[in-house]
Amino acid sequence: MIKGIQIERFKGLRQTPMLELGKVNLLTGANGRGKSSLCQVLLMLAQTWDAEATNALMPKGKWIDLGVYSDVHYVYDSDSTILFHLVTDDATDNDFRIAYDHGASKNTLIELSNVSVNGKSIMDSSGNSMGSFSSDFSSGFDVRLSRLSDYPSLMAIRHVHYIAANRIAAPYREALDENAITLTPDGANVLSVLWNHREDGCLQEVEKMMNEILGGAEIKLEPSANELIFTLNSVKDSVLFRPVNVGYGHGFILTVVTALAIAKEKDMIIVEKPEAHLHPAAQAKLMNAIIEMANRKNLQVFVETHSDHILNTSLLAVKDGKLTTDGFQVLFFSGRTNEDGHFESTVQNLKVTKVGHIIGAPRMFFEQYATDLEKLYL
Repeated sequence: MIKGIQIERFKGLRQTPMLELGKVNLLTGANGRGKSSLCQVLLMLAQTWDAEATNALMPKGKWIDLGVYSDVHYVYDSDSTILFHLVTDDATDNDFRIAYDHGASKNTLIELSNVSVNGKSIMDSSGNSMGSFSSDFSSGFDVRLSRLSDYPSLMAIRHVHYIAANRIAAPYREALDENAITLTPDGANVLSVLWNHREDGCLQEVEKMMNEILGGAEIKLEPSANELIFTLNSVKDSVLFRPVNVGYGHGFILTVVTALAIAKEKDMIIVEKPEAHLHPAAQAKLMNAIIEMANRKNLQVFVETHSDHILNTSLLAVKDGKLTTDGFQVLFFSGRTNEDGHFESTVQNLKVTKVGHIIGAPRMFFEQYATDLEKLYL
């Protein structure tokens, strides 16, 4: 599990502090302030290491396509390196500082330029010196001690399930892909994934979660020639219908609960806008299901949200002892004009008490509801 992350010169994140991460992490803040950028860092590293690319960074891969070097480097900084500092839960080797720089083609290639583990570089002497990450980052190079792939707690990032904001609703028909084990970000292969995991009890787990979250649901998935046919309803023991005739809430939630059902112990789940198309009560129940599965399977979950119902449900989970104050982190993203006159995103951990209160909530932190009520009644 990733316990902390610091990012420098990636997109709008010129330099973040070391951010504490927990089992469940809410990414909050106004649009265009860097929430997706933090998720993209994790997804880039995941698709890079999943492809066993140890000497480069892959902005385009299994999960996302962010373009080339010039698209992801903070454009207003003359230092060309992109730096990630990750702290994991490993008992010994747990502090990783990873630097990438443009390669021979400055606008396309992104090459690994330095790595240190617990303050000691593992790059060989053929590398070039990189920019300073912080005062204690080792400059220069030692004889190669190991490879990135030698560190399981870091490589665990590869085991990710990503549900994007632009996912599609559950289809009625889907061509069967017998090799589909992991969801695509848009959920276009969700029926194949469910079918291929049917012997793991995932269909029953998905139906159970949908029934609890939506106040009633029954699903049926069956093969027909080279296709899969999916039908459902919102009241058990009634006729089954095509998803489009039941409602977007039922169809849209399928990819999220499928990711929860197929996730293995210690996997990472990244979900954007889980609240989409859901009634407030269903949003709360979905967040409770996410927390329950995170606890049961020891998952690490990142939820990017604009929903105060998602937030309040999480805070109640802290108050009720379902999440600890360390295991639940709220990251608030905003922005500022820096000393050079350029915009940069800022991010901070918000303090959550044991009774589920946010200490010193900043401006623009889920305040619109209270603002509107004040205008209505005062």
